Amino acid sequence: RCAALLLAFSLLLSGCAGRKPLGSFREIDQMVLVETMGVDRRDGLFTVTVSTAAEEGQVLLKTPAVTLSRALKEMQDYTEKKYIFYGHTRHLLLGPSVLEEELARCLEFVERDGELRMDTKLFALRGDSAEDAIAVPDGEESVGDLLDSLEKDVALLSESHVFTCGETAEALAERGSVLISALRLAEPENILNGENRKTLLSAGYAVVTERGLACWLDTDLARGANLLMELSDGDLIEAPDGRGGWFAAALTGSKAVFLPEFEEGELSGLHIRLELRCRLSEMQQTLA
Repeated sequence: RCAALLLAFSLLLSGCAGRKPLGSFREIDQMVLVETMGVDRRDGLFTVTVSTAAEEGQVLLKTPAVTLSRALKEMQDYTEKKYIFYGHTRHLLLGPSVLEEELARCLEFVERDGELRMDTKLFALRGDSAEDAIAVPDGEESVGDLLDSLEKDVALLSESHVFTCGETAEALAERGSVLISALRLAEPENILNGENRKTLLSAGYAVVTERGLACWLDTDLARGANLLMELSDGDLIEAPDGRGGWFAAALTGSKAVFLPEFEEGELSGLHIRLELRCRLSEMQQTLA
């Protein structure tokens, strides 16, 4: 009896309690590590497209199925003696058809799945499928690398804000509507090497409610939404200084106060008081 108690106590100290048996673990070289996942919906079927990291050769896999669970399960048959591991998935791309009807279902699947994480970054595709977006990179850069760069760019320019699956699910449950950072496939405007190929660019926000996709906000409207949500940090403001010159100020933050008006118990108006915090970065000197 003492030996059994000591053994149980040692297992708790070593952190082995509740873990899977040793035989269920896999060597890293026997696994395909998914970095980016895209979900589309066509003709009543989910189409799941996944991409690995660039160092693994940008492996692309695609499976259509009735449910997301079946799609991920059948994808295992596409690899030779390797296990597809979804625990490293950092980006989830949703096509327009999924946003229209199945956002809550996709978020619930991420929450229930044993490998996918709720801190996965969420993106919405505007006018294009997630499958097409994932297949864009054709060089040493993977779509995951491209999305990492885009996330930094949209934050720097305040063109949107990239929320996680967990943040989106929480907002949808509390408020019944969410904003999802939107992307689109387009040709870059500033091409130096003469190449003419499409890439992923920022497209503001997708506004999704419990009833489905409500509308899209372009990058200018997205900047306004960021001000109201107090998410603006790093954008640049250019304005006339009143003396014939211009000044530039870096936006460091914002604070929004909402003042509703009621008549006979019903909302009749809404006033928004917005405070901007800026750092003067450049001003034009004018001669007296």
